[in-house]
Amino acid sequence: YKLPAQISISYRKQMPDEITSLTIGLDHTIFSSYLPHGWFRADRLIHKRHEAGIILGYGGYTLWQAGLSYSLNFCKSWIFTIQSPVLSGWLNRKSGRAQGAFVSLSKYL
Repeated sequence: YKLPAQISISYRKQMPDEITSLTIGLDHTIFSSYLPHGWFRADRLIHKRHEAGIILGYGGYTLWQAGLSYSLNFCKSWIFTIQSPVLSGWLNRKSGRAQGAFVSLSKYL
């Protein structure tokens, strides 16, 4: 029996305006039905503590995906994030094959 393992690589570029960042990535889960997945993410700082983003991708458990993200920075080192990278699957239930969302709370030391 072979356990699945995920391999991923990404590159993030902070734009000169210092409020926009662009990220491109590629990931693959070996020993699974997951196809190689390429994605692009654009994030924009709305306020000092609020960031919103759009995510576009191709591959994975479905073909085309589109999603949204929101992050809130608080207490200098905490980040709350809510994201649905496959929002397109929630909206198009007949042909979308993936649905998902997550919430995270992170602390930087």
